[in-house]
Amino acid sequence: MTDAPRGVYALRARTLDEVAESLTEPGAMLLAGGQSLLPRLRSTPLSQGLLVDLSGVEALRQCTLADGWIRLGSTMTHSAIARSRTILENAPRLAAIAGLIGDEEVRNRGTLGGALREPHPRSDWAACLTALDTTLEVIRPGDGRSTVPLRDYLSNDDLRNEVHLIVEARLRPEALASFHYERQAGDAAGGPNCSIAVSTSYDGVHISKCNIVVTGAAPRTFIATASEEALCGTTATKEHVDAAAALLCDGVTLLDDSEGDPKYRAHLIGSRFTTAIRELLRTAP
Repeated sequence: MTDAPRGVYALRARTLDEVAESLTEPGAMLLAGGQSLLPRLRSTPLSQGLLVDLSGVEALRQCTLADGWIRLGSTMTHSAIARSRTILENAPRLAAIAGLIGDEEVRNRGTLGGALREPHPRSDWAACLTALDTTLEVIRPGDGRSTVPLRDYLSNDDLRNEVHLIVEARLRPEALASFHYERQAGDAAGGPNCSIAVSTSYDGVHISKCNIVVTGAAPRTFIATASEEALCGTTATKEHVDAAAALLCDGVTLLDDSEGDPKYRAHLIGSRFTTAIRELLRTAP
C-alpha cells in the first residue's frame, strides 16, 4: 500500500483475501476496467479513501467449467469472454453476446463485474445473464463469500450501493438451449435499444417457467414480472402470448428521447417479445 496525494491510498491487490480485507477500510473503492469509476473520479476527485486495483488478482480473470457450471471471473473483459476457449466450446452464444457490446475500446477495457455492478440502462449482460438464471458470488465487508441470484442482485439497491466485490458469475450452459435474445443495436457506445432476453422451460405443451428481461427501454434494465406470471402455466397460444405482451411495461416508466417515445418503445418491446417466444417454441427440444 502506498500513500497517494490528498490522503488517498492505493493498493494493488494480488489475492482475494487482500481484497476482502481492503473492503473494511473506510472509503474503499474497487478499480477493474475503470469504465464507470474513472469518469466519476475525473468529475469528483477523491480527497481520501482507499483505491483497490483488482488487475493483479488472477482468480478474478479466470473462466472455468466445473461441476456443470460456467464460472466467469468478474474482471474478465468483454473481449476476453468473446475469445475464451471455454466459452467458445461450451457456450458460444455468450461469446457472441460479448462481441456485440459497445465498441472495441469498451470491449477491451470494460469488465463483466463492472457491467453488473453498475449496469448501464442498455446493458446486454444484465438482461441476458438475468434471463439465464445466473448466480453471483460476492464478498461483502466482514461477511465472507456468499451467493445471490443476479435477478435479486439487480433489484437490491442496498447491496449494490454498498462496497462489495463480485467474484464471479455462474450459469448452467444448458440454459442457453432455451434462451433467445432479440436485440436492436443502438449507437456503438450506448448499447442496445429496446431489446429483450427471454428463457423458458417448455415441455411441448405448457410453459412451466419464463424469464423476461428488457434493456434499453427504461432508465434501468427491468424484469417483466407480470408478463412472466401471465405466461407461466399456459400453452403459449397467440392469445396467451398477446396477453403477456400487453403487460411487459406494466408499472415501468419508459424513456422518451431521440430514439423513440414511450409508445414507440412499448410497441418495439412487444414485437420483439412475440418474436422471441415464437422462436423459443419453434426450437424447443
